[in-house]
Amino acid sequence: MNQKNNYLEEHFDEVREQFDLLNYWIFFNAAAQMIPGKYWLKAIRDYFDFLERGRFEETPIPDIAAHPWVASIFFECVERSAKFIHADKEEVTMMYRPMQAGNLIADIFDWKEGDNIVFSDLAYPSFPCIFK
Repeated sequence: MNQKNNYLEEHFDEVREQFDLLNYWIFFNAAAQMIPGKYWLKAIRDYFDFLERGRFEETPIPDIAAHPWVASIFFECVERSAKFIHADKEEVTMMYRPMQAGNLIADIFDWKEGDNIVFSDLAYPSFPCIFK
């Protein structure tokens, strides 16, 4: 039987070179978070360079979407998300943090006995705490 090696096995040294911090310390917490790779650091630098090239401060969306191109992408994401879940775009919000969305859901509605919220505790472990 012909068995192929996976990409990581075949390119181990090349992949490891993407993570400069591994030259200085050993990192064992990749299951929870990961150290930044060169590709990620470059993307962040490119993003900030991009933001510096153009901003319009009169946009109602602060900071991250205050760039003409980013603002249009933001609104496109809202529209596509609405279409995906069969909702109107006014019924969709973009939130930065999952807990922010959870707190909004918990506070925005007048919950009555017997009302339900369906969510997965696999997505964000503290969600069950705010809904108890």
